[in-house]
Amino acid sequence: MGLAVRGRRTGSLRGPAQDRPTREARCTQLGTDFRPRSIHRKWVPIDPPRPELLARRRAIGEQIRLARRHRGLSQERLAERSGLDRKTVSRIENGRISPPLDYLLLIADALSTPLYRLVRDAEPSVDQ
Repeated sequence: MGLAVRGRRTGSLRGPAQDRPTREARCTQLGTDFRPRSIHRKWVPIDPPRPELLARRRAIGEQIRLARRHRGLSQERLAERSGLDRKTVSRIENGRISPPLDYLLLIADALSTPLYRLVRDAEPSVDQ
């Protein structure tokens, strides 16, 4: 039971709702991508990426994986060297997320590889 001030809850005592995951966390668990898309900050699903973009994303992830293995690094070691989380590195390699340019630059620096090699050499496979 929260404290009422002029008919509004102060938020100092929130009760069971405080333990619930956020809407964004629930959507992530369901595998949908929700982002605010309006001036009212309503959470609505964004359009899924086109299949050719997903294939390209997977191909770039595969190039990162090949370069990492060529240098004998684990995902954890690459994450340490790049300053990213190991789960983020895994998601990038598996094509589950679209990494920002900053992440790709950090990974390329950690692998001592020019970024263009990771992106240019990535040819999406025909079966995907």
